Amino acid sequence: MTSIALIHGYAVNLTSPFIRRGFGETAGFTAFADDLHDGTAALFRWGLSEEVSWLGLVDPVGQLLFYRAELATALSAETQARLREFLEYEQPTVIVVHSMGATLLYAYARANGLPSSVRHVVLVQADLPWDADLDVFPAVHNLYCPWDPTLVASSAIYGRRRAGLGPVPGNNVINLLLPANRPPNLHTSAVRDPRLREIVMHLNK
Repeated sequence: MTSIALIHGYAVNLTSPFIRRGFGETAGFTAFADDLHDGTAALFRWGLSEEVSWLGLVDPVGQLLFYRAELATALSAETQARLREFLEYEQPTVIVVHSMGATLLYAYARANGLPSSVRHVVLVQADLPWDADLDVFPAVHNLYCPWDPTLVASSAIYGRRRAGLGPVPGNNVINLLLPANRPPNLHTSAVRDPRLREIVMHLNK
């Protein structure tokens, strides 16, 4: 059991020789590396593994197909069942979700609710509609950044702004700008940012 659950986002296992490595044991949550090591935090892994050429990394059609495949994986009965087992075992106080991980948790919470232990959900650059009904969660912190290029692309795919690009409505929501200023991948800036860990540890008191 642990007090903080981390659910990673899109493409953490997408690799390209000499250009893009996988995100490793932390699945990109490097700000929580020590917490994962000492058991304060636990990580739910769910993404697809795929290796592509450097051309594949810049091919918009290929990237769209991979995005849709990962979305199908996030929403699959198998992944949702594994998430149930994870949450029931860990009984976390705070759940931190990044990117498409927010879609995964949102679908689960709508169908099943969350364990009574969960007091806070932290959405980090979330790939959810800006007007999603977040009442399925307890207290929500929506950490957003308007210049996240991945979420700008996602907004174009869906034809509506994503929650991780700006403030979202909800009586249970606190919106907070967390600037993406850690290159090269601005979409993962927040999960590498010590400021995110500070926010989560404050909620976990």
